[in-house]
Order: sequence, then C-alpha cells, then structure tokens
Amino acid sequence: MRIGLDIDNTICSTNKLASVIYKKIYKKDFNELDKVNQYEFIGKNCDTIFDFCPLEDNVKEVIDKLRKDGNKIYIITARCNERVNKIEQRTINYLNKNKIYYDKIFFGKDEKYDVYKKLSLDIMLDDDYDVYDKINNIGGNCLLYNGILNSKKSGNKVYSWNEFYDYVRKEKNNG
Repeated sequence: MRIGLDIDNTICSTNKLASVIYKKIYKKDFNELDKVNQYEFIGKNCDTIFDFCPLEDNVKEVIDKLRKDGNKIYIITARCNERVNKIEQRTINYLNKNKIYYDKIFFGKDEKYDVYKKLSLDIMLDDDYDVYDKINNIGGNCLLYNGILNSKKSGNKVYSWNEFYDYVRKEKNNG
C-alpha cells in the first residue's frame, strides 16, 4: 500500500509540547488560540518545539512494521522554509534522529489532496479535519488521527498508531 502521513500532531506531539510551553510563559491555554496564532507561537518557539517534540506513542514501531510489510511511506506536511526558517532540514534531521523511515517527504503542502492524488495513495493519516474531509469527499481514503484539534469532530478516527496499523492490515487484506 501507498501511505501518506502528516507530521504535526500525528507523528509527533507538536501541540502538546507547545501547550506546555505556552502555559509556562503566558499562564493561559494554548488551545484557546486560533490556528494562525498557534502557528505564530510555534514558529517563534521552533527551536524547542520542532527539535524536542516527543513522538506519538508507538509511531516508530508501527512505521517500521508498515515498512517491513512492504508499504511505501510518504510524509506530507505543511511545514516549509517560507513559514519557519530552515524547518525543512530541521524536520529531516528530527526524523533521522528518531529513526522515522519514509520513502519521500513533501513540504509546504497545505492542500494534501493534490499530493494524495498525484502519488495514488491508498490511505492518508492526518489530524487536520479539513484535510480529512477534502480527501474523503473526493473519493479518497483518509483517517483522522484523534487529537485536541479535532476532538469535537466526527469521522473515521484512529486513537493510536497501533489502531492505525490494524486498519492498514485489514485494508490490505481486503484489497
């Protein structure tokens, strides 16, 4: 299978770390900020957030199993140098440091459906409801990785990387 994966709040816990830092500095809840102000805060604190962000539980093990099963892994992210200086190389360094395998990475992709379609992906995993909605509304297959940004949204969600792995294996066996 050809699998697309988002990074922030899917592979790594970006907003969880940003929330801790924001609360420490401002004594307020990071999640009450709108998306633009969240991105702005993360960009200003990228040295800490992007370099030391913890991985989601079991992500490395699941990606390794997916790879061993013969799947192709594509990382598709909105991160790009135009928004945060040198973020692309920092992201590659972060993934290498954490031994996260991928076949190819795509930066600056707000419209992930275009990459989904171009690569003929079988499945996409993302925490952004807008990405999930667009891919599924145009006949694609996107799962929503449950998190703070989409907790009140309904849809085809997975709550862990192990659950995602089970879903992929089931899809592969049914395909």
